[in-house]
Amino acid sequence: MVTRIETEGDSFPGVKIVTRQRRVYQGGSVAAHVLGYVGAVQESDLTLTDPKDAYQPDDVVGRAGLERQYEHRLRGRRGVAVELTDRSGRVISKHHE
Repeated sequence: MVTRIETEGDSFPGVKIVTRQRRVYQGGSVAAHVLGYVGAVQESDLTLTDPKDAYQPDDVVGRAGLERQYEHRLRGRRGVAVELTDRSGRVISKHHE
């Protein structure tokens, strides 16, 4: 469906595709100094041997702290979340794939 919306955008007025990545922690920013931080993927990161593990050019990766040490576990998996919002941006419904 995303591909159809992107290629036939005029057929879906008011629909916008927004791509984003995020990491969510239960404690919020309580341990930020230990967790480290994430940054944009670099060209050297794109050359993994297994295609299913390969990064995409717009990915973010762990650059310091536990984020870097456990990147292979923290990066999660790709998915799709569809959110229907009203005119003011409030989420009306959500669907995750």
